[in-house]
Amino acid sequence: LLLRVGNAYDEMSEYSSRVAHELRTPLTLLRMRIEQSAAEMPPELSEQLQEELSRLSTFVERSLLAAKAEAGRLEVKRSSVDLSVLLEEFREPYEILASQAGLDLGWVVSPGLRIDTDPDLLRQMLHNLRGNTCRYGSSTARLRVSASDRSTVLSLANDLPESRAPGGLGIGIRLVRALAKGMDGHHFALRDNGRVFAVRLVWETTT
Repeated sequence: LLLRVGNAYDEMSEYSSRVAHELRTPLTLLRMRIEQSAAEMPPELSEQLQEELSRLSTFVERSLLAAKAEAGRLEVKRSSVDLSVLLEEFREPYEILASQAGLDLGWVVSPGLRIDTDPDLLRQMLHNLRGNTCRYGSSTARLRVSASDRSTVLSLANDLPESRAPGGLGIGIRLVRALAKGMDGHHFALRDNGRVFAVRLVWETTT
């Protein structure tokens, strides 16, 4: 039974990868045609079409990256990274998005926290988590980083609207989980009980 489940999961992952590949080219061609015809259509319609295409293209690229990570084909370029500095890149955009969503943002990050990671893949993970928080948060969002001799832990949490049921995490969380699994020394945990959504990224300290 476990073998059949594993095979089914692999087949689904491969199928999603093939579908994403097939969608990439027509989406690119469609975007080019809209750009070429922008002068012939109402500006508002052109802008709406571009936004929808951008959303679909992002979904396709995330699906491809998640499928690659889940299949063990992720190309990881690790280096020593100042996590505090990297997070500072996200702070102002995060504050703007949180303000637009009506969220009270808490931010606790000590300086000089170094981890061993792929900075580009980590940025993708943080971008997805930030977007998830601002999309589903109700009134608060909290980001905190703590460190010990054994690990560095990033915690991100937000409360949820009463109308939202647990689950429905989408491709963004799937991608974060897949990327963390594809990089040695990275651990990802999630808690979603319908009232609070919380994630933890843990990096093991290397010696």
